[in-house]
Amino acid sequence: MNKKNYKNLIKKKIIIHIGLHKTATSFFQSEVFPNLDNILFLGNVGTADLERKNNISNSLEHDMSDEIMGIMEKNISSVKLNKIKSKFNMVLKEASMKNKKILISAESLSFTKSLEIKNVRNKNKISIHLACKRLKYIFNDPIIWVNIRKAKSLAWSTYMYFIRQGKYIDFETFWKECYVNEITDWTSMIDIYKARFSKKSLLITSYEQLKKEPHIFWKNLSKIFNTDFEKILKNTKNKIIFQQSNARIYKLQKYLPFFYFITANTPQSLKKILKKIVSYKAKKTLPSIPKKIEKKLKDTDIKNSQWLTKNFNVKY
Repeated sequence: MNKKNYKNLIKKKIIIHIGLHKTATSFFQSEVFPNLDNILFLGNVGTADLERKNNISNSLEHDMSDEIMGIMEKNISSVKLNKIKSKFNMVLKEASMKNKKILISAESLSFTKSLEIKNVRNKNKISIHLACKRLKYIFNDPIIWVNIRKAKSLAWSTYMYFIRQGKYIDFETFWKECYVNEITDWTSMIDIYKARFSKKSLLITSYEQLKKEPHIFWKNLSKIFNTDFEKILKNTKNKIIFQQSNARIYKLQKYLPFFYFITANTPQSLKKILKKIVSYKAKKTLPSIPKKIEKKLKDTDIKNSQWLTKNFNVKY
């Protein structure tokens, strides 16, 4: 975390969280952000459980998820953009009267225009350059908070999430067709934010510190955001955000595609048998990162580390 910016960041009233790592981002959005004191969380809510997502959204004082996603629309009129700005200004005035900061969070703010090609998620999204221009117009001087992660683990985690959705491909195909090779080199994206908002507006945290030193991670954020993150974490049921499902389970769609039709009424004995079969089959063919791509990821980490040292004097 760029500690020298503390005093400058504490003064700011708006926090824009840029999600890079889906597991951490979803945890923040569904378990932490909606429950913070002194913070008006405006969306998005990251959870696969639609009922829970709706319940959280309905409990927010202001759910502006649609407006947040509207900022990222490829074609948006100046009239609509001004309406979005007016809505945020109204909420900001309310937050100021209550001595609260406002917080928005969106993974889409870390994607680039080239992701329109071959990417199923963001065909209609805009470039980061244009996104930054719009964010500057609407919010003027916010905190830009990016929670970074090392390239190899970020790439692997993204791959695991992708094939869990039901489409099995090897890592090399995934690397060619999806956006992971772009988000691992996150310095390119952050440089665009830095140019638009200045280095003093950037808050850089790391997934690695969150995992190894959670109390330091949350304590630092509590100072900047004037709220108690650790209090929320003590009360939340979902305290473990790093427990990735075993990679073998992701082979289900290859070996036992009918597994998804198993219901709660399925006998436990049958479930145990199926689990053993899957474990045995998948153990021999766990997916892996090809060596040539692994080298690229290591080189990316070196580049990212040098960038952090140069810009924030932070070791990575």
